[in-house]
Amino acid sequence: MIGLYFNRPAGRGGPPALLMFLLGAVVALAGAGALYVFVLRAPAPPPAFTGNAVWLGVTWSNDPHTPEEIRLLGEHLSAHAVRDVYVYVSYLRVDTNKWNETYEYAREFVRILKEAAPGVRVLAWLGVPVHVEDGTYRLDSETIQAYIVQFAERAVTQFGFDGVQLNVETVFDGNADFPVLLDAVKEALGPDAVLSVTVPPDWNPGQPGVPVAEGVDEGLRWSADYKREVGARTDQIAVMAYNSLLESQTDYETWMAYQVEAYCAALADLPDAAELVIGVPTYADAPGHDEQVESLRAALNGVRDGLRRAGEAGKVVVGVGLYAFWDADAVEWGLYREMWLNAAAP
Repeated sequence: MIGLYFNRPAGRGGPPALLMFLLGAVVALAGAGALYVFVLRAPAPPPAFTGNAVWLGVTWSNDPHTPEEIRLLGEHLSAHAVRDVYVYVSYLRVDTNKWNETYEYAREFVRILKEAAPGVRVLAWLGVPVHVEDGTYRLDSETIQAYIVQFAERAVTQFGFDGVQLNVETVFDGNADFPVLLDAVKEALGPDAVLSVTVPPDWNPGQPGVPVAEGVDEGLRWSADYKREVGARTDQIAVMAYNSLLESQTDYETWMAYQVEAYCAALADLPDAAELVIGVPTYADAPGHDEQVESLRAALNGVRDGLRRAGEAGKVVVGVGLYAFWDADAVEWGLYREMWLNAAAP
């Protein structure tokens, strides 16, 4: 989620009326002075992976939406076997160390969505840049960690979320402050709320046969031990497997397969292994991401290949996460259904 905090602040969540393609196809017939809207959708088959996810934009928590809009969203999520939604709620500002106030309608949204789609878990996506404007590192501050813990708890107890997803960027291998933060958040949330975290891919895997983009530093990867240290403290890990800077689909598929296999191998032997969600791109061109290279098709090919390579360790993968809802179109939802929901297990 590179650029999350500073790029596209208004467009991150798309337009307020997100009914353009919610359920794939809409046929409107006008007759006798009435407008009839038929939503065409196929029933979701029993998926091999039941923990699929999607990232939703800030508009859902910050802007008013009609109950019908939210119900249609819930139907769309259920029809596409999405269990977890990560709703962008706020980020810890780099200029004031305060939470950005983009959550006025969060409680209402969560309530209506849960009524419309009771099988969906709604998690508050919270952004935490680890450096402030002048470059000062702040994750080692007890005060900052307390701010994060308190707001995470508020998201569950006041707004009604089923848990939180912490998007802390950027965390390098061996960072000692991140596990401390995770322990504190998990304790505050209690056993019934979900603690999900986004984690970086191994930008430079350092493995023969795994492509690396030019200029990517050798040290940009997490050790298996650090992956396990984070996994032991959370309920779910979502790997942000995009922004690879690669220039061919074949290279990206190979790189993606490595990410899946490496995280599976690291987490599979934990006593209570965290669930693993593999983030796949459905967003427009951005720095480090060429949508013609990092296409959804290439991503899903890579995920399936990685699961084959992981073997029994692949049991920790519960699904893929589409990043992001605001850019995913009907073609990509159809591809997700064809290549992931309807396809035979890898």
